[in-house]
Amino acid sequence: MKYSILILLISLLASCGNKKSSPVAGEPHQNEIEQNLGFFDSNKKLAAAKLGSPYYSAIRNCALQKLGEGCTPEKVPLLGMKGQEINTKFVLENTIVSHDFLAKNFEEYLNHIDNKYLFALFASVSGIIISDEISASFYYTPTGMIYLNASYLWKTQEEYKKLIFKKDGRYSRDERKKVFTDWDFVKDNKTIYSSYSKKERTISDIKPVLTRLLFHELTHANDVYPINEFDTLDKSKSYYELRTSRYENKEMVSRKIVYPETKKAWEYAIFLIYGELETPESHEFSIEDFYSDFVPNIGIIFYSYITNREHLAMMMENYFMLFTEHFESCTYGKFRENNEKDSQIFWFQKNRILQTNILLEARNAIELMLPTEMAGELNSMNTVFSLETHENIAPDSERQFCKNY
Repeated sequence: MKYSILILLISLLASCGNKKSSPVAGEPHQNEIEQNLGFFDSNKKLAAAKLGSPYYSAIRNCALQKLGEGCTPEKVPLLGMKGQEINTKFVLENTIVSHDFLAKNFEEYLNHIDNKYLFALFASVSGIIISDEISASFYYTPTGMIYLNASYLWKTQEEYKKLIFKKDGRYSRDERKKVFTDWDFVKDNKTIYSSYSKKERTISDIKPVLTRLLFHELTHANDVYPINEFDTLDKSKSYYELRTSRYENKEMVSRKIVYPETKKAWEYAIFLIYGELETPESHEFSIEDFYSDFVPNIGIIFYSYITNREHLAMMMENYFMLFTEHFESCTYGKFRENNEKDSQIFWFQKNRILQTNILLEARNAIELMLPTEMAGELNSMNTVFSLETHENIAPDSERQFCKNY
């Protein structure tokens, strides 16, 4: 499938009859971003996460520009262009929030993260926005910033009640969705969400879930602007212009790696995630198709098939979580009979990122995305974990795979 066709179809998917072109056509999370575009339409109360930040005004002025006309590296540099060590203080100085307690909790989170790779990835964003008016977190090309849902950072019921929670429209239930993937991350036999549903949460409860999210969204930024390539950028151009040029010239990391181009799985993934772009065949994906089109391919889950950029982000979050945070991934193939509420596991794989073809591509991406020394260090790491696969699991099997849910 040609990339141009892929982008066109996704643009049609998000437009839903709107004749105006989208400022984020073809972007990862395009539907979610467009659902959040109202965030840019009014004068939000967004405060500096670090009082007295010298970067606050520039970041705030750019953060609310829907088309990002005034957002250039000259006016709002990427963090890695500012000549500062990227640590807790510096990240906070480049963060704006909708509620003061979000800044406090984000600072506590950053102080508990002992992960130089995560901090390095912040180099490729121009700012961090945390607000409860964001329903699904995303990286936004026109501003070069990441926008994070505030639900990741409340600790107490008092804080929880101050937030407005907007629904994330992905993965809506649909009885036609019979075959699908599910996933989780585990450590010490506990899911990253094991403590996340508490009414009172600690930073230890919040840390693994937020870390996974940041690896994903920061990968989107590093995809567009790898740290080694900052000097090649025309800093007078807008971030949108730079991204467009880098995409068209195949300079982005996601344009250089192998994309899981399996037409049937891609069409089914679009239907599975969004329930749109449907043809009579788009939701006819059998268990046999799963074994032939999905299992041997390099997509982590069906979500990886949406765009080459999502494929990269899913690989990288799995790679970083395993090798730097030591969380194992659990991927499930599930089947649901007609009109049944519950689903059955028919296939399971632990640490899919270690499947040979996926691991090789992930390491290739690391070399393209990170500075040479850091990439070499990360790619030379060994892991005590291994790939584990179970096929043709009986419907009545009582075996526990990471976590049955």
